[in-house]
Amino acid sequence: MKMMMRNLAAELGPFGITVNNVAPGAIQTPINKDLLNDSESSTLC
Repeated sequence: MKMMMRNLAAELGPFGITVNNVAPGAIQTPINKDLLNDSESSTLC
């Protein structure tokens, strides 16, 4: 996603069009709560 936004900004910038992107981090859900609370895997978030 980051590279796509960067490329869009580079291509559309000369036309006066700006590009924005919001990419949130991991959100705790019942499925991934154990992973997010694991101290060994804290580097993933």
